[in-house]
Amino acid sequence: MDQGYTWREKYRFHIDRIDEQHGILFDLIDTLESALASDERWMVLHSLLEEIQHWAKIHFSVEESLMEILAYPDLDDHLASHVGFLRMLESKKAKSLKEDVAAETAVWLREWLSHHIDVEDRKYVSHFRRFVPSSPFKS
Repeated sequence: MDQGYTWREKYRFHIDRIDEQHGILFDLIDTLESALASDERWMVLHSLLEEIQHWAKIHFSVEESLMEILAYPDLDDHLASHVGFLRMLESKKAKSLKEDVAAETAVWLREWLSHHIDVEDRKYVSHFRRFVPSSPFKS
């Protein structure tokens, strides 16, 4: 289920690095969803969960650093959301070694990321735009 261009416009904030990192995460989920019909889905799932974890940690560090610098008032709640995601991801990784959770994991990943970007991340973007000159942001 390649969301491709659709996600790119709906979730674009015009902050290059953030948009790029969101795109990478969605692309990894697309790859997982494409592998669901394959006999290799378990192997693909574990490998992709490792890669998603890697990119999520990078992305969360970037977001959290910006939030800290710009004194984002909901930083603690946003951090808690990131921590919760990483804990659940660890749980899914462990579960994936014992049973086929590829389909449920793909659904969870897409739903969590879509909601997080559209609701939680959108909040900090409006905060950033109030305190940072428009030059770092593309329109």
